[in-house]
Amino acid sequence: MDGGIGMIGTKPVYNAIMGCDLLLMVGTDYPYSNFLPSKGTVIQIDERPQVLGRRAPTVLGVTGSARPTLKLLLDEVASKTNTYFWDRVTEERQKWDEMLDSRPTSREARIASIRRRWPGGQRSRQARCDIRFRHGSQHALVRQLDPAKWSAADYRFLQQRAVGTALAQANGIQALDRSRQVIALCGDGGFNMLMGEFLTAVHHKLPIKVVIYNNSAFGLITLEAESVGLPPFREGIEFPNPDFAALARACGGHGLLPVNR
Repeated sequence: MDGGIGMIGTKPVYNAIMGCDLLLMVGTDYPYSNFLPSKGTVIQIDERPQVLGRRAPTVLGVTGSARPTLKLLLDEVASKTNTYFWDRVTEERQKWDEMLDSRPTSREARIASIRRRWPGGQRSRQARCDIRFRHGSQHALVRQLDPAKWSAADYRFLQQRAVGTALAQANGIQALDRSRQVIALCGDGGFNMLMGEFLTAVHHKLPIKVVIYNNSAFGLITLEAESVGLPPFREGIEFPNPDFAALARACGGHGLLPVNR
């Protein structure tokens, strides 16, 4: 099953979590209880006893490491032949993918569409190793936390996925293999904090592609505050941004602005 749960999740995965007979939480203290079932059977395995049952009511909480606990559990589980649940989740995911593929591609339709969601789908279609075009070359896509929320429903993540320090990780991946296409999805806050890494890319001639989502704020902090009912401290998370395209050119790279600003 492909996809995530929570603010960066997809509808098929949410339905699967809410509709499953048994949810096994292994080594996770998942913080967003609204995306976990309030009814049903939940088993949680964690080395930290204090987190058992903290996010969702559990019928069984096991204190232990994941690997040995899962081995003991699997030894007691019989194989099943009924694939109804798996088939239902797979069908919902296929419909989700068809919805993404049906989004407009012409310039006129793009301008009329929701601007925030269009760039992700378009860049996903243009990226090498896109599953719809079946390119054979490898491709790495690294992203930061807030852009991950914006792009999770639009991109087909095929291989490496990372969060938090996209620009630095993109340089590292590109330095290891210059034949790969590396795309870094950066929030403006994360890019500003790691701006020196862009100079590193130019200096070492690393052909990374950097996409900056500009909302003039540390957006993830805003979302996390709102998720627990706290008013965000605007003075600490909002800031003015430079012209990122001009900045890229000043550093010796290429800088482009979106066509439909």
